[in-house]
Order: sequence, then C-alpha cells, then structure tokens
Amino acid sequence: AMAANASGAAASASGSKRRRGEAFAGQEGEGGGISAARFKSMQTLVARSFATSGGAELPRGELLEKVNAGLSAAETRFSQEEFSAGLARLEAQNKVMIIDDEVHQVG
Repeated sequence: AMAANASGAAASASGSKRRRGEAFAGQEGEGGGISAARFKSMQTLVARSFATSGGAELPRGELLEKVNAGLSAAETRFSQEEFSAGLARLEAQNKVMIIDDEVHQVG
C-alpha cells in the first residue's frame, strides 16, 4: 500500500498504481490508468463517436457508451476510471476539452 500524499500526486509514473480519483484531476501526465494500446483504441473510438454524432460535443456518459459500443465482443469495456484516464490524456494533447461533464472535440 502506497501512501497517497501530496508529493505522491506529482510523482513520476515509476511507482504509480491506479489511485482512485486522481485521473479526474488530469495529474497523471504519463497516462496512468490506461495502457498505450487501450488509449490508442479509445482515441480512435472517441474520434469515430464524434464523427457519427455529427457534433463537436457529447455528454461524458454518452461518449463512454458510444466508445464501449464500438468495441468488438472480445474487447474489455472501458471502466469509468480507465475512460477518465484516457480523457485526461486526450485533454493534455489538446484533442478534447472537458467543460461541465461535456466533452468537446478540439482537434
């Protein structure tokens, strides 16, 4: 069990276990909580969700549903935690902006 103290929040990803809630703050610059392969899959599905919805913004919950609906039967559905970590990474890359639980497509 790691002590989640203030310095731990900004620590490098070296000893980073999935800590609840941290992904929401977008503090995990190295994409903690989601693997590179899963992030790539999510990024594709997020882009597809925006393309098929015809809008530049979607409620967070609806986007998660669309992303999970786009997975093949063999793939594991994204949890809220993993999805949040992925969104934080997309936001850090200026692909999306999250305002009041609405996800806005930026680039």
